[in-house]
Amino acid sequence: MLSSRHQLRLKTGSHSAPAIFVAVIIGILAGAVQSPCQTPDVESVLRRRMTAYWEAMQRADYETASNYIHPDSRKLFIFRIPKGPILRWRIEKLAFNADKTACDTISMVVRPLPIADVKDVPDFPIENQWVFLQDGEWYLKISWKEGENPLLQLYKGAEDSKAPLVMKGEAPPAKTRLGGEEPGRLQPDPANPATLHRGEKATFRYHYRNSGTIPIKIFSAHGDCHCTAVQQENPVVPPGGSGILEITVDTFGLPYGETQKLVSVQFSDAEKPEPLAVRFTNKPNFVVTPAFVDFGTIKKGSPVEKKVQIVHESGQKVKFLAALQSEPRLTISYDRSEIGPGEALVLTVRCDPSETGEFIDSPMLRTDLAAEPLLNISIRGRIIS
Repeated sequence: MLSSRHQLRLKTGSHSAPAIFVAVIIGILAGAVQSPCQTPDVESVLRRRMTAYWEAMQRADYETASNYIHPDSRKLFIFRIPKGPILRWRIEKLAFNADKTACDTISMVVRPLPIADVKDVPDFPIENQWVFLQDGEWYLKISWKEGENPLLQLYKGAEDSKAPLVMKGEAPPAKTRLGGEEPGRLQPDPANPATLHRGEKATFRYHYRNSGTIPIKIFSAHGDCHCTAVQQENPVVPPGGSGILEITVDTFGLPYGETQKLVSVQFSDAEKPEPLAVRFTNKPNFVVTPAFVDFGTIKKGSPVEKKVQIVHESGQKVKFLAALQSEPRLTISYDRSEIGPGEALVLTVRCDPSETGEFIDSPMLRTDLAAEPLLNISIRGRIIS
């Protein structure tokens, strides 16, 4: 626990009793008003807390990770936040407020997001705020509210389900082959989306009918991952009646391409759960060509430029607000700042090789697209004399 300890050392000889008394009062008052988070090692203390949190997340120990979440956000973290595997991470930036009771942080996280013809996965910047509480510890405070997509804002054209959601199943879906089987009683709504873009959240609806002679009910429905949420309560359906099962899918963190999420649905009149496959195509908001910028080997003093094309594939206009990089030898510029659906932007990356040595950077391109406000491009090269 972070604490502040003040020691008053009284020297005999030159100090009178009143002077010592005043020094004691000053020392007591100083200890009373100085916040524990104002000690010189505040950054190292926060880094230790962040490291413990990310290590727990990397080993999928979400129970331990929840101990580092602000009490006001803990329920949201446990029950509503999609979670997934993390390959590696690093703390990129800390920005404390004036009295060092809050800190805006950026952590670079690498997740297994397969992209066609690309072996490596670029770092993804995760922006969080950590706050210092009266118990003497730092906690991650989640800024979004219940029902929102973490890290991103909601969603183009997707109707949000008002039903309570269950994000964590207590039992895995039945391992049943879905292809070539007799169709189950759950039939997809024709309005279910066939295509989603990264960062979107959409509700899929499946109709079912009670063709028996007794009332039925869906007892449970479990998704195969945290990105699949199923309504918690389902009504009793009388004979001849019908019902709708709603399944909400959050595409954040899912791989691109044809995607299938499995849900195991247990009806009250069935001996075994019915497997249901939610199928859609997950597309990127931006197609970046090339996906990685490799300058190769360049000579010191000879500037080199590389071009990157960014094609926008979501359904609305997007503005590119800024380009942030840490490598001083790189400069990034756009040929335009706003593009519409299907339009392309050309990014110019210039390397001024003033110093020899290898360099690697992952500039962040800020956009106003709610589903993907940050776009990363990995850059590397080697400068020789």
